[in-house]
Amino acid sequence: MNFNYILYNYLHNLAIFFAFFLSTTITAEVDQRFQQGNEAYAEGNFEQAIEMYTNVLQSGLESASLYYNLGNAYYKTGELPRAILNYERALLHAPQDNDIRHNLELAYSQTTDEIERVEAFFLTEWYRDLRNLNDSDGWATWSVVSFILVLVALGIYFFGRSVPLKKIAFSLSIIFLITSGTTFAFSARQKEKLTESRSEITGE
Repeated sequence: MNFNYILYNYLHNLAIFFAFFLSTTITAEVDQRFQQGNEAYAEGNFEQAIEMYTNVLQSGLESASLYYNLGNAYYKTGELPRAILNYERALLHAPQDNDIRHNLELAYSQTTDEIERVEAFFLTEWYRDLRNLNDSDGWATWSVVSFILVLVALGIYFFGRSVPLKKIAFSLSIIFLITSGTTFAFSARQKEKLTESRSEITGE
């Protein structure tokens, strides 16, 4: 009984060690490829940088900086559609990054026949810009917090004694409910866009 227990613990710890070792090794290899991509980019070897960054993506790692650097490399080779695609993907991971937005607009401004930007209704543009102020997780946090505030406001409405306070609480509960629903929709859309972006990587 004791021997089996000791053997089980030994094998369990050994499996954890190998899993940790393998994970560390893979992470180190991915980091090395990313650094090699950065070095190739700095030296002006943009095709090689694209290859290194793409290898990192194929290993399963995604980040705003990775997509941003890949977009820059494509931009330097004159492949504006691919540059724009990767800037858009970077923006999904870091919606508030001004450098990504600047390079995206710069790439769009230099497209002619490759990509046609359809002018959207100003409210549509406003809605899209508002949604892109945060990523999926950020909007999900706003949604949860807003819903908690809905419950707090309803608690004050149902159990409060002051009539003016109850009216204010009821109005706030409606506002918070709308905010919770809107930010949940934003979160879902940002998550959907991120999922679509990942599914397109293998077919790029």
